[in-house]
Amino acid sequence: MTSIVSSPRSEQRQPVGFRRVLEAGLVALGLALGAAAPALAAGEPVVGVRGWDHGDYGRLVFDLASGIEAKASVAGTDLAIEFSAPVALDAAAALKRLGRIAAAASLAADGRSLHVQLKQPAQATVQRYEDKLVVDLRLLTAPAPAATPEPAKPEAAKPVPPPASEASPAKPAAPPPAPLAVEPAKPVASPPPVPRPVTPEPPPAKPAAAVPAAAAPAPPPPALPPAAPGAKVTLHKGLVGPQVDIAFPAPVGATVFARAESLWFVFDGPGAAGPAITDGPLADLGTVEPLVVPGGSGFRLNGGRALPQVAADGATWSFTFGPDSRPPANPVVASPKADAQGRMSLVASVPGAHQPLTLTDPEIGDTVVAIPIATPGTGTAVGGRLPDLQVLATAQGMAFTPLADGVAATVAEGMVTIGRNGSGLMLSDVVAAPSARPLGFGQKADSGLDVGRWNEPGPVAETRARLQHDLALAPPEAKPDLRRALAEFYVVNGLGAEAIGEAALVEHDDATSAQAPAFRLMRGIALAIQERHDEALADLGLPALEFSPDAALWRAYALAGRGEKLPAHKEFGPGLPALGHYPLRLQERLLAAAGDAALAADDVRTADEASKALTGKAETAAGKALALALAGRVAMRRSDGPAARAAFEAALASGERLVRVDAEMGLVELGLADGSLSRAQAIEKLDRLRFAWRGDAKELAVLRRLADLELAEGRWRAGLETLRLALKVFPDAPDAQVLQDTQATAFRRLFLGGGADALPPVQAVALYFDFRDLTPLGQDGDEMIRRLADRLVQVDLFDQAKTLLTHQVTYRLQGIAKSKVASRLALIHLLDHDPAKALVVLDDSEQPVLPEGTAKLRRLLRARALADLGRVPEALAQLAGDGSTDAATLGAEITWQARDWPKAASFLGRLLDGKAPPPAGPPASGIESLVLRAAVALALAQDAPGLKNLADRWAAAMGQSKSADAFAMMTGASDPTALSTRNLAQTMANAANGGVAFIEELRRRLTAGELSLTD
Repeated sequence: MTSIVSSPRSEQRQPVGFRRVLEAGLVALGLALGAAAPALAAGEPVVGVRGWDHGDYGRLVFDLASGIEAKASVAGTDLAIEFSAPVALDAAAALKRLGRIAAAASLAADGRSLHVQLKQPAQATVQRYEDKLVVDLRLLTAPAPAATPEPAKPEAAKPVPPPASEASPAKPAAPPPAPLAVEPAKPVASPPPVPRPVTPEPPPAKPAAAVPAAAAPAPPPPALPPAAPGAKVTLHKGLVGPQVDIAFPAPVGATVFARAESLWFVFDGPGAAGPAITDGPLADLGTVEPLVVPGGSGFRLNGGRALPQVAADGATWSFTFGPDSRPPANPVVASPKADAQGRMSLVASVPGAHQPLTLTDPEIGDTVVAIPIATPGTGTAVGGRLPDLQVLATAQGMAFTPLADGVAATVAEGMVTIGRNGSGLMLSDVVAAPSARPLGFGQKADSGLDVGRWNEPGPVAETRARLQHDLALAPPEAKPDLRRALAEFYVVNGLGAEAIGEAALVEHDDATSAQAPAFRLMRGIALAIQERHDEALADLGLPALEFSPDAALWRAYALAGRGEKLPAHKEFGPGLPALGHYPLRLQERLLAAAGDAALAADDVRTADEASKALTGKAETAAGKALALALAGRVAMRRSDGPAARAAFEAALASGERLVRVDAEMGLVELGLADGSLSRAQAIEKLDRLRFAWRGDAKELAVLRRLADLELAEGRWRAGLETLRLALKVFPDAPDAQVLQDTQATAFRRLFLGGGADALPPVQAVALYFDFRDLTPLGQDGDEMIRRLADRLVQVDLFDQAKTLLTHQVTYRLQGIAKSKVASRLALIHLLDHDPAKALVVLDDSEQPVLPEGTAKLRRLLRARALADLGRVPEALAQLAGDGSTDAATLGAEITWQARDWPKAASFLGRLLDGKAPPPAGPPASGIESLVLRAAVALALAQDAPGLKNLADRWAAAMGQSKSADAFAMMTGASDPTALSTRNLAQTMANAANGGVAFIEELRRRLTAGELSLTD
């Protein structure tokens, strides 16, 4: 397995007689505790309190309200829970369950501390699980004498004993018992730091008692290590999110893990606690707090981010913060191992592992052991809780929290060993034998809510008949218990529907008992068996079931059924030890789901174990086919093509519809990989396959892969329609956002990346309108519409282009951006011979201040529209003061068409200014046409001086052109009013019509990309 997981601590079962006596005592104790319990204060945050008596220890769980922190300590027989702010709580119900351990409880008047009076001294183990504070209490047989701390050893300081004034007046004062607090484990590699003990504050009305001479004052906390010079932090944008680079003076190992709402970064070298980090670019990602790390340095990043992806280059570590956590590329595999005396430990081969570092959580006060690793991407994929330690999931390195004395880690020659001095680790039911499998598959679990206890002796049919017979003949007061027993029998035999029916009757008869954790567990499992995943999670998510292996197992199954594979993988770890409680046909379903979730989490080792366990347990044809399909998928992940193909073909040969999708998709991927299957053939196979299995994650997987191949093949419409279908059928799928992102990316590639350029314009615009809801907001969407409109203009599809731009101008744009795009729309109206509409568009999008280029172009377009409407003076007024070539060209065109020859000659003369005849040979064709048009305008304007000046400049060059005779006839006569000259000029004026239309020139520039209306 890729991570350390274990079932919760085994619970000891009490004899029936003892339980009955204990229950009677609890009732009496509950009355006393209930009378002393304070009422919930109005307006204060409420803290929930739950309690269980597990035989060898008692457990209190505090469900903390948002923003409330808590810490616990034991001094003699006083358990103190201190809160960061006033709270309201009712501990009576919880303490009823702890009557063997607790005698009384009281909440301070200010609501900041709860004091529980224990019946005798106890040892406390405190852990923090997200928003829960968990306190485990183990009674000691006799009070231990007070210990005097040795000054030479940095052991934990002892809390101050309770004041003498609080002692019972009926008894003489006695030497106070040694206060027992949670002591951190002492790793072998380095001595632990001195933690700050938590002691209850005495009430303010009472004077504080003097500290006994034997008690040493708590030493001050160690100072932070100085920041190493040269530590440099750089924050920049990565491909999936922010990326932070931390450059150290020399290479160091690193450990990165999450705890509560913080990310912890621990390094075995200096430099990670100085201003460069705590006050640097990391502050943009959250609050940064330095950590005290003897022998190293580190910091915490608060803000609840997911674990980052980790990389390294020399002495520089890189951390990329994406939206989701990704498992480490090189997951650490820790396995149980026994020495010659049978003492257990956890051993992992980890090249690049450095010596452990011990640090103290500044909020909770417990100990964390970090094992830095220099090889990037090496970490623990999934954490877990063992009786003696809590293993933390990491993105880099290893980390754990000791839960018992003497738990330590050693590193030697690339081997990490986690053990316990003297007795070895407690690893639940792991047998110290060379053939013992890693924790998880096929092992038994036992707890106070152990489903294994629900089995009834005898054959299933006979037992069922006996239970039903007893229920039918029982008196009314006995029926609820017998009905619950029958429902539990149904659950452990896989009869989910029958169990749900009996549970409904139990709830109808006794709504109170139906809220008991055992009942909710039974009903939740039955609902999960029937694939009613949401309802199952509502029952199995009960806080009292958080440490039940059976609840974890079926929570994982329900999460997997909803498509939440990564959370399901985390739950399967502590849940698989309960697998043996259920019939083989259910074990097949559970193992198949566990393997699928492990593959989704890139945990190939665990998926392989699930495959082998499923192969060994499968007894039905469907189970055997599931084992083959899972084995094929594991082989594919290990690049073993022949083994994968053989497994998939065998699964298909079984004829089981349940595995057809996995097997055929696997064969398609193998065919694409080795080239035996073309992309078009794969699309055809998947298009048929999507009808073979409908309605769950398998159909969604087929649709996703089909869409990917269709888009890669350039089948844009088919790919987008497949994605739209997937979103319509599975709107609440966990990957729905991924599907939407895939759609948006494909649409961008199509209309921004050039994909639509290969399509005929009519098809491109039809595709756009069918999926126009995918048009992004902002500049990308505007650019997309602009490009599509340009293609439509290029092939004279003016109506479609106007529809696109009208929607954009009307609904998407405001201000200057609207004016710019409206200019393009006005141009298309002019090209479509609709000058009136062009004027309306320009008027509706006018702005008081515009960029000079946009303002100039809008004046030219307005002048052209006014001229087309016969409003020539207004058109020429738009061009007044504009000395540009475009204005002169448009002015010449307008005046030529209006037969205003003097003004036409003036505009044409402006176009010839600055142009000189070539020294030899004829002028260029464009200049030749311009000179000839100027001669015609001057002749029709009867401007003899103008013709003479034109002839003086251009006669030699025009004499060598194709227009030599015409130019000579118009400029050679002494009298331009001569009839022959006027007739020739009029004929040429009618034929030329002013030359190339200005609006067509704008169109040419637009389609050639030479004219930008958006700058």
